[in-house]
Amino acid sequence: MLPQSTFSVRLQVASVRRKSLQVYPKYKSYHYEPITKSEIKPYQQFTNGKVTNKSPATVSSLDFSDALQIPYVASPNHTGPSWDLKIGVILGYFKEIVLDPKDQSPRDTSSGNYSDQCYEMIEEWKEGTLKTLRMLEPGDFLAVKLTGAGPISVDAMAARRPMSEVVAKAVDKICVATAQQGSRLWLDAEQQVLQPGLDKWAIEMMLTHNRSETLVVYNTIQGYFKGSKANVDDHIKLAAQERWSLGIKLVRRAYIEHENCALIHDTKEETDLSYGMIADMLLCRRLPAKAENLQFPAAALFLATHNAASTAKAITTHQEHLLEG
Repeated sequence: MLPQSTFSVRLQVASVRRKSLQVYPKYKSYHYEPITKSEIKPYQQFTNGKVTNKSPATVSSLDFSDALQIPYVASPNHTGPSWDLKIGVILGYFKEIVLDPKDQSPRDTSSGNYSDQCYEMIEEWKEGTLKTLRMLEPGDFLAVKLTGAGPISVDAMAARRPMSEVVAKAVDKICVATAQQGSRLWLDAEQQVLQPGLDKWAIEMMLTHNRSETLVVYNTIQGYFKGSKANVDDHIKLAAQERWSLGIKLVRRAYIEHENCALIHDTKEETDLSYGMIADMLLCRRLPAKAENLQFPAAALFLATHNAASTAKAITTHQEHLLEG
């Protein structure tokens, strides 16, 4: 039996899974970015150091005592379902890239004419990601940045072609290791010039690795895009048809400074409405019109937000859904 549904919330970050609550405080979320000193300086609050050997010490020193102060976790007047508080960690091995959204020139990835260095980048990325995974514990999240694998991955993603064999093997090894460890992973969002290709890969990965009772792979949906609701509808329909579990990490935005504005909702209010609509549909297990004759798939939602209203609404909706059975 596949799990019916799970719900995760990231405020300062919280994750609700049936009757357990896992908290991922925003300021305790770390990742290592192997980039130059001048580039990394503005991101000190998000990193655990400029060299990888600092990562284990940082992870072992995490203090989550502040998470216990979240008011709606242990309210004395709470009369709904009880929650068991659990603490978790999110780690990622990142290399960020930014593409010019105006550059729509086609990329020829069919010839395979890449240097040895490009293939070495994939191996380095794979090993760095696996080392990061080993710092996590069961139930924790690994953030995976597929563009970090280098030009071979980026070019295929931009061209909306299948993963190259070497990238696919690396990704499969990461997914299998994550499942064996009892952790979970999400695919970090990309710019819209890359995201459609990544969505195809994410669906293939969920089809392969989200077959058991434990959901492993999550895709990231950016609520500020006008097409996000339709994209989630497609994810739900495919998961229902092909009988795999759907994992969604829902964020508002990721690369707004580098996007085509025509693709983005015109106002914050429209973005809030889009975000709330997607969250509500997943929490209430409501099928889109294009899948109305299907059964809602097993699903998990990681709600990533700094918006208190979104978080409170999602938790209330989830509690009401549980009480209704």
